Amino acid sequence: MCQCCLCCLCVSSGPACTHVAAPARIFLTACKRTSDFFKTPVVSQTGTFPGSELALVTDPGSQNFPSLSFDGANYLLAWGDTPSGATLSGTDSNIRFQFLNRSASAIGPKFNLFAPQGTNLPAFGAVLFGGNKIAAVALASPIVGTNGDLQGFASGAVYGAFIPTSATPPTLAATSALAGTQFSLQLTGTPGINYAIQEATSLASPNWTALAIDSPTNGTFSFTDTSATNKSRFYRTVKQ
Repeated sequence: MCQCCLCCLCVSSGPACTHVAAPARIFLTACKRTSDFFKTPVVSQTGTFPGSELALVTDPGSQNFPSLSFDGANYLLAWGDTPSGATLSGTDSNIRFQFLNRSASAIGPKFNLFAPQGTNLPAFGAVLFGGNKIAAVALASPIVGTNGDLQGFASGAVYGAFIPTSATPPTLAATSALAGTQFSLQLTGTPGINYAIQEATSLASPNWTALAIDSPTNGTFSFTDTSATNKSRFYRTVKQ
C-alpha cells in the first residue's frame, strides 16, 4: 500500500536471545553467535524450529546484546556495536537500530538514537512496542580490563526515546516561500525508513519524478528544489 503525503507549490560468547511475537504466532529470535546475530522463526505452540538460522548483523567488530520488537508491520532490531579497532569504552561504540521486514531482511539504513552523556556511553538497547515505538537504552561508563574484556560499570543512567512505527505515514511541509526558483521542503518520518520526495507539474495526469531519496535519521530531513520554474508544481513523499 502506498503511504504518502502531498503538498503543492502554486506559484558476547554464548547465545543470548530475545523473542518477539510476529504474525501467525511465529517468533523471530535474535541470538549472539560469536560476532554475528541470527534469527530463528519458531512456532510458539510447540517451540520447534522449522527454519534455519539467518545472519542479521555481520558487520566487522563485535555485536552484542540484541533486542527485537514487532510493530505490526516490521521488526525493529537494536544491538550494541563495537566496530573493528574500537574498544568497549571508546566513543565509537554505540547502540545501532535497523528495521527488518517479516522475512528478516533490512528495509532501511542502520541508525543511532542516543549519544554519549559525559562518561556514560550507549551500552544496552531495548525496544518495546505499545502503539508507538519506544526505544530505551541504558547508558553506562564501562570498566575495561587490560585484555579488553568488560569488567563492570563505574556509573550508569537510563534514557528513552519515542519514534513512530515503520508504517506511520510521513508528512511533508514547505519551510519557506518560493525564492526565485528555489522551494524548500521538510519531511518528517520514521528514522531508518527510506522515503522519496517526488514532484509533478499536474495532478490531472501526474508523472511523478523522484527528486530525493533519504531517511530521516533524526526524524526529519530537508530538501530544496532548485528548479521550481513551473507555474504549478506539486510534491509528495512516498515510503520506499
